[in-house]
Amino acid sequence: MGLVRILLVASFTFTGPAGEEQAKDAPKKPDSLKLPSPKKPAPEIGEAEKTFVGIWTGVHSGKLRIVLEVKKLDEKWNVEAYFLSAAGKQVSQFKQPEAALSNNEIRIQPKWTNRPPNIHPATSYVLVVRSNVMQLEAWFGKKRVGATDLKPGDKKLLPQAAG
Repeated sequence: MGLVRILLVASFTFTGPAGEEQAKDAPKKPDSLKLPSPKKPAPEIGEAEKTFVGIWTGVHSGKLRIVLEVKKLDEKWNVEAYFLSAAGKQVSQFKQPEAALSNNEIRIQPKWTNRPPNIHPATSYVLVVRSNVMQLEAWFGKKRVGATDLKPGDKKLLPQAAG
């Protein structure tokens, strides 16, 4: 005698506690069979954040011209700074990938390439907007040791600075 297996899938209707009919269906598909949801688009940049994005220029420590590029990548900020001599030659640069915006300021712990000798390696920076002026504040520990006012710059300065 052979073995016969029967798979039964059914729907039932029954009367609920209030007397209304309720359908009871077969079990739903397991989550593993569901299609993955599409990736969410990158969040829009808010008004406060737009203040920081772009190319900025100024004079750092009264000697070096600085060209600063600030970009937003997903939820993190990428900051690159190029320091130029009076003749326009690149003296040094730093990068800060994955900086965070908090309380309308971006804190930077630079990763230097050819750090200028007059800047201590433990110096950190804060990008902040004060009275409609962008400032790059230099900090040594908990003490502010200087600030550079920055003006909007031109993208054309970037390749020149990086060269």
